Amino acid sequence: MKKIAMMICFVLFMSGCGTQKELNELALILSLGVDVHGGSGYQVTLQIADPSEIISITGATSGTTSIPIVNYTGIGPTFIEALEDAAKQVSRSTFYTHVALIVIGQDLAERGIFPLLDILEREPEIRENIPIVIGNQASAFQVLNSLTMINKLPAFSIKGKLKMNEESFGNTMTVSIKEFLIKKDSEEGYPIVSGVKTPDYTEKTSQKVNLEQAAPKSSLVSGLAVFDQEGKFLYWLEEEQKRSVLFLENRIQQTFITLPCDDENSTTIKVTYAKVKKKASMTGDHIKLSAKIKAEAEIDGLGCENQKMIKKRTITDFEKELEGLIEQEILASIKEAQDRQTDIYGFGETIYRQNPEQWKKLKDQWEELFSGADVDVHAEAEIKRTGNITNSN
Repeated sequence: MKKIAMMICFVLFMSGCGTQKELNELALILSLGVDVHGGSGYQVTLQIADPSEIISITGATSGTTSIPIVNYTGIGPTFIEALEDAAKQVSRSTFYTHVALIVIGQDLAERGIFPLLDILEREPEIRENIPIVIGNQASAFQVLNSLTMINKLPAFSIKGKLKMNEESFGNTMTVSIKEFLIKKDSEEGYPIVSGVKTPDYTEKTSQKVNLEQAAPKSSLVSGLAVFDQEGKFLYWLEEEQKRSVLFLENRIQQTFITLPCDDENSTTIKVTYAKVKKKASMTGDHIKLSAKIKAEAEIDGLGCENQKMIKKRTITDFEKELEGLIEQEILASIKEAQDRQTDIYGFGETIYRQNPEQWKKLKDQWEELFSGADVDVHAEAEIKRTGNITNSN
């Protein structure tokens, strides 16, 4: 909220040029939501900050409502016309420089989002590092219309959830417009974007009454959406595959893995560092893929009630078990990608970088070659901290 207050102050005190606008002449757009309308058209949702309520949140003055945003929707045969239809309902000049999030409904994702992102990338007021998310079985309107607690601006709430889940649990990715377009145009060819769900969405989800309860309904970050080279949605990654994406993209900052002690108990290991090296080699017509993972971890919680069992398990045992689970998880995810003939982990890119000339000969049949390749996954894990607590009795 402090950032929003500073932004308002900046706009308020802008001076010295002919394009100067007073604060009460601007509508600060926080997020853009885009859905399909009528099969081939667009529906655009503008999430606009209520300046008086934002200032009240920061403690500067009192507001008249507990809902700090207003959503306006517009429709049209093109994105620009739908945007104009939404903007003409606003009594102030729309100000897009501080857009924090682009939300795209799954229906539009299935139709293809490259035309939309191409327009947004060319728009000078829209920053190319803005994150994008996909509605997981949800429309962009539903995502932006879901009121939230703690951070009362839905766009910033979703950004916070993306960041927290990626940094703390390794199960989401913050992907910007620029990153999506770069990966789409690269030899890797399969952009992956985080999804957002709106479970049990009803009209009350967007009303003040939703916030007047201990467990309000809200949006949540859920799923990773895979796109093809045309910018069209292909499928959602399964829950157990999401972490493998971050491992193989070298984006793991922290994640938790459980090692079973028996049928009922387990030990929790916190992975604090992971680095992966991918390779792809060709001998004759045969492809071999390999991934080597180096990880550092610490014991986060010993859930094994049998103390004799704990004493028998050394740090080396925990490390071997952790290595085995990481290998198993990543191997299964690569096999799933092979079955779908989608090299979402970028092994083709490694061949391209190692030998561009060889890649030219392989690229047209790469998905078939990838699906039949041998895969080797090897992990090395080191537990740096055991988390032992000295018995004071």
